[in-house]
Amino acid sequence: GSAQCSSTHAAASMRARSRQAAASSRVSASAARAGLRQGDVLLALNNQRITGVAQFRKLLSQAGKRFALLVQRGPSRIFVPIRLE
Repeated sequence: GSAQCSSTHAAASMRARSRQAAASSRVSASAARAGLRQGDVLLALNNQRITGVAQFRKLLSQAGKRFALLVQRGPSRIFVPIRLE
């Protein structure tokens, strides 16, 4: 009953945190210049939800030179416009 529901919720929460950790990494100098900060959690690229590193790389390869990232920064969700040189 309740214990199973609680453990199922905990497992789902751990998987969500794991995906977020996989999608966020140390911020390189290029990412910092683009407006990303260490601790930002990448949620979406051009309104397509990011579910993992491989999928993020695929979206990034298809995005072109200009795109928008939705990031979780502390309690806020913000769009960060990115323009690659």
